[in-house]
Amino acid sequence: MVSVYPLFSMDCAKLEKELKPEFERLVQFIAVENANKAFALADSLSSVIKAQKNENCPVALWISYYQGESLELRKEFEKALPIYYEIIKIAEQQDEWEIAAQSYISVARCYESVDRNKDCLRNLQMAKAIIDKNNLHHIEPIYAYRYSSYQRIFGQRDSAIIYAWQAVDLGKKEEILRAQTDGYLLLGILTKELETSAKYFKEAASLFYINKNYLGAANMYKNIAQSYWLDEMPEKAKAAVDTAQMYSNLITEKNTGYFSLLSRITAFKSNYFEDKNMIDTAYYYLKQSNEFSKKSESIVNQEKIESDAIEFAIAKEKEKVINAENNSFILRLGLAAMSILMLVLIYVVYNNQIKRKQIAQQNITITTNNEALNQSILKQSILLSEVHHRVKNNLQLVISLLALHGHHTNNSSVKTYLDDLSRKVFSIALIHEQLYRSGDFEKIDTKEYIQELTSNFQILQDVNKQIVFVTDVDQIMLNLETVLPLGIICSELISNSLKYAQSDDNKIKINISLKFVQSEYLLTYKDNGPGLQEDIIIKKKQGMGLTLIGNMVRQLQGESSRYNDSGAVFTLLFEEKIVSLI
Repeated sequence: MVSVYPLFSMDCAKLEKELKPEFERLVQFIAVENANKAFALADSLSSVIKAQKNENCPVALWISYYQGESLELRKEFEKALPIYYEIIKIAEQQDEWEIAAQSYISVARCYESVDRNKDCLRNLQMAKAIIDKNNLHHIEPIYAYRYSSYQRIFGQRDSAIIYAWQAVDLGKKEEILRAQTDGYLLLGILTKELETSAKYFKEAASLFYINKNYLGAANMYKNIAQSYWLDEMPEKAKAAVDTAQMYSNLITEKNTGYFSLLSRITAFKSNYFEDKNMIDTAYYYLKQSNEFSKKSESIVNQEKIESDAIEFAIAKEKEKVINAENNSFILRLGLAAMSILMLVLIYVVYNNQIKRKQIAQQNITITTNNEALNQSILKQSILLSEVHHRVKNNLQLVISLLALHGHHTNNSSVKTYLDDLSRKVFSIALIHEQLYRSGDFEKIDTKEYIQELTSNFQILQDVNKQIVFVTDVDQIMLNLETVLPLGIICSELISNSLKYAQSDDNKIKINISLKFVQSEYLLTYKDNGPGLQEDIIIKKKQGMGLTLIGNMVRQLQGESSRYNDSGAVFTLLFEEKIVSLI
């Protein structure tokens, strides 16, 4: 926890003392990643500070800083950045170098989250210069962790490991729990050796537990379980999941992160018991996973609505303050005019009364219309969200039924057909889930979509026939009409690789790339199988799968090609489909 630093003026010292209990609550909300409560409390404290005209006090700067962090937790980076920049400007004027350095690090974190590596590095360098110049040793572990994260994403893995260890060692020396926790977490991600990686995740879990962040501790053991499962060590994976379940029982805040965690835990148990051929138990946990997923989505929507309501109320209050100040200015002008000429004042007062009545009536009308319009927009948004939610749930039910029928048949060709059909339905259901989850009903994040699509294939694939996916997808947002055929194409290509590219001595390796090329998009798909037959390459032979791919290519009005290059290769050049506004 960041301490409240000594202040220079009596007013600031008094303000710090009055706000200390609420400030400590704010820091704890950030520590357990409760973004909405942190944002609401920070905004309330900022209102108190502004009323007392103490915006430049150090405690006020720290409250603004945590308000920025709460916006980061809500992924609202475009709102957090202006707050950090304003803090930096004031802090540098007042020689408050500690919060200036912390703010530069937070700006770098925002830029890292939106893949702007040069801006991220530039702000990290600014923070490092301040730290070195002012001997701010207690900030060095926080900087080391952030620089390690930068190296992991944009630089070199070895450098990332070195700085992650610095974050741990300096964090212990300076007694900064957060740097130690994040350092171990990064080491767990960066370490290739499974048992060593699990050891680091456990260290991070212990520190999360000390900080009463039970959700973070549970997620560490979920990461361990996933690693064991992928390495075909199901019993160790099951033990790690049971530990994650134990930590989840300590969580008191039943928010979206909590139900999302339970959904993943029960989904893993379903896969575990399915692998043990305990179909009834597996189906029980599958239903639990779906129920927890629904609760998580419901809370996300509720939190979004509450967040919008808070921001709307804040905006209304600020508007009232501005109107009050404007009215006060007009009143002072009227009093000055009265001292000059009484007759003019009478005319002005009379004229103002008439205009005020008209303005008041107009304001009532405008406010009423705006409230009705806002209610209508909110209702339409909720209805549209519910439509996508129900479509996704119905498709998920179809997938579950197909999976259930597949488990109860001894005909391998029928089971293969049902699995293939289940994957196609999943590629469609995933689109509706993203639309519902993001709240943006016009654009879909193709990078997240392809990653979740490939993850589903890995989960459903037999443990003895694992797939290795290597994805290189730009941050591209496309509309529903474009992503739907694109998802079916990818699903069909992966299914074909599972059928024809499997060999006894090599795992299937599939590379998927989606890049923006000038005004078009280029999809490149490649596996490491034996390659395509010649009559398929020259399009003399067209099975049902290739026919379906051809139809989707025509829907996109794209250009496709197939050839062999150490395996089968498929390319597709297309543009985003134009959707009518009607």
